[in-house]
Amino acid sequence: MTCSPSQKVDRSVASPERERIRTQLLHLLERLGCALPLEPSDSPHGDAALATALMDAYRRTRDAEAFDA
Repeated sequence: MTCSPSQKVDRSVASPERERIRTQLLHLLERLGCALPLEPSDSPHGDAALATALMDAYRRTRDAEAFDA
C-alpha cells in the first residue's frame, strides 16, 4: 500500500474515465430493472450510493455482471 488509509482523497474533479465507468454502471442498473441511486455523482456519498445499488441489484437478480461491477 502506498498511502496511509487515513489519507483523504480529493474527488472534486471527476476524471472522464471515472464518469464513463459510472455511466456504464447506471446503464447496467437500468437494464436489470433496478433502482438507480438517488445521490448525485458529485455528492460525497455518490459512490457509496452506487455501490449499494449494485449490491442490491446482485442480491435481487443474481446477475454475474452486477456481481462483477
